[in-house]
Amino acid sequence: MGLSQAADAAEKAVGNNSHAVPAHLGQANGYLVYTVLLVDSSYKFHKDIVDVANGKVLSNQQITMKVGPQSMGMMMQHDMMMGHSIMGGGMRPGGW
Repeated sequence: MGLSQAADAAEKAVGNNSHAVPAHLGQANGYLVYTVLLVDSSYKFHKDIVDVANGKVLSNQQITMKVGPQSMGMMMQHDMMMGHSIMGGGMRPGGW
């Protein structure tokens, strides 16, 4: 399963008019998963964990996130240090 399919599965789990923002490949409890951050139609953030092998959404939780110039800069620095790219493969057309 690819990143695009994982983002689609996560968007379906959150609901209509939700959009995947960044997503990345990683590990959770020893399993290979995609972690997908989404924003819904009410501008609430969700974090979904999607199984790479079968595309099943393993976890879907609403999260609180402060977004502003400082937090975006810090988030980008963190992802760059961790080897992830907010602006690269994690973004999808039509997303944020």
